Amino acid sequence: ACTLTHTIFEIKMSIQASETDILGCQFEEWYDYFENDTLKSKIIHLDSEFMKYLTADGVYLPNNVKQSEKDYISDDEGIIPIEQSDSNEGVDFKMAPDIIEPILSALRQSQRGLFIKLNWSAPTDASWLFGNSVRCRVIDDVLLLLKSSDRIVFDIEHMFKNCVGSSRTGPDRFTLVLRNWADLNPSMEFRVFVRNKTIVGISQRICSIYFSFLRTERERLSSLIFTFFQNKVREKFSLTSCEPNSCKP
Repeated sequence: ACTLTHTIFEIKMSIQASETDILGCQFEEWYDYFENDTLKSKIIHLDSEFMKYLTADGVYLPNNVKQSEKDYISDDEGIIPIEQSDSNEGVDFKMAPDIIEPILSALRQSQRGLFIKLNWSAPTDASWLFGNSVRCRVIDDVLLLLKSSDRIVFDIEHMFKNCVGSSRTGPDRFTLVLRNWADLNPSMEFRVFVRNKTIVGISQRICSIYFSFLRTERERLSSLIFTFFQNKVREKFSLTSCEPNSCKP
């Protein structure tokens, strides 16, 4: 049977989602229900000044965050010059203590680093910055990943763009999620398609790689996922249709 320690769970929004669907799939909306079935995480509420910093042009650190002794590699294998905000054409931004301190605390407490995301998305498209990784070990890792990611910009500026009849431009509040790092096996990550509280399909989460052994493991893994969904998810999650991600370590 699929136990708590055997499945790491995460919820994504459904295709053609409504405003209610999108709001319901925010990390903060479902984490408490599935805290025992996913990676331990800390949620930080972000202020408007920090959001302006994330969408401002240029890759730079706030002037109260000192860069660590680390080089960041661009997608053309050059070293990215990272500057402090007070050297960027008059930009003078300091992070608020109630944002910077929880990040530093989580980094100190983590043994293996952090995985970060906003309300919905993680900055995985900026993995080239760290040599194809998104593990954060110091605070400038966190900030530079967020500043370099188009996925994060989409969360901030375009998440409700395709919702029919929605006048929203963003959530009630933005959050930064700090998750304990785990080395997940990509062959054991699956996307589950749920319609009207019924599983209608399961696929590899990473479809660009062929894992030949999954052909023989298909029935067993499908049974584990169905059992977990029935016992842990179906009656807990408010949305009737969604696309949860599931991973068997």
